[in-house]
Amino acid sequence: MSNYRRLQLDGDYGPDINAYSDESSRRKARFLSDARALLRQAGQHLARVGMTGCDLRVNPGGIAVSGDVYAAFWMPESPEKAIYCSIGASACRFLGGRQDGLCMMARTHLRVSHNGGRTWQVRHMGANNWVSPELDSLSLAAYLLRMAAMQPQAEHLENALATPADPCPHPCQGSCLAQISLFETID
Repeated sequence: MSNYRRLQLDGDYGPDINAYSDESSRRKARFLSDARALLRQAGQHLARVGMTGCDLRVNPGGIAVSGDVYAAFWMPESPEKAIYCSIGASACRFLGGRQDGLCMMARTHLRVSHNGGRTWQVRHMGANNWVSPELDSLSLAAYLLRMAAMQPQAEHLENALATPADPCPHPCQGSCLAQISLFETID
């Protein structure tokens, strides 16, 4: 994947992301599609280090708002520990540093299983981390891993994807993939 997804530049979705007109409705649809593609590709990067569980959703909202795209990512062997990321626009423009209000927020979730693991309820949320909406999918995936106290896996992911034909130059020599320990700092 050499073509990493990213959101469009500040203002390309319009001064405000909404659906008040046909043109702004098309820009809002493009934003929701771009945000979904960004999170989907970030999930593909995370799957390379074993985080294959993913719940990706789009909430288009009403005509006055941007809507939101959000995802939870986890490892199948520990689905109670997830990383959550949400992309949308906010009236608090300082959150994302963009004039159009676009922002990304990420945090860790500790979840409780219901119905034999078919549904999950968040038991504990980590702190909100406001992420630059300018990140591409690889940088976002690495950021999410670092946020979840998975620094070696983040470095491995960046190195392996930067030069896919070469072995990972990370000191782990690939062993970090077998030693993933998610949320060491909050357990």
